[in-house]
Amino acid sequence: MNYNSRDEVKNLKTKFCNEIENLFKLGETIEFNTPFTVYIQEENTYDASYVKVPYIVKTMTDGQYLTGTTHYGDEFDDISTYDLEDIVEVAYILDTIGDKQYKILQDETN
Repeated sequence: MNYNSRDEVKNLKTKFCNEIENLFKLGETIEFNTPFTVYIQEENTYDASYVKVPYIVKTMTDGQYLTGTTHYGDEFDDISTYDLEDIVEVAYILDTIGDKQYKILQDETN
């Protein structure tokens, strides 16, 4: 039996992202009741190594795009749930939404 757990985890993460995206309409923005941190691997400009950079997530738009601030206070709005490398972070978002731990800020679908 050829078993590849990495592929299974990747497929499950994509399934979770699709579930999150399907729960919301395009143009809908939600704010999470409690901000949380996700980590994105980025290239270190000094030595071409990679580091995990923390981002504090506060809102989500279109069921996919995370927005918030870095730990330095800079705003971001270009991280997708599909960009997250850790399935636990995606599962946390899905659980938070399932527990209704958010409020709708904007609905541009009407």
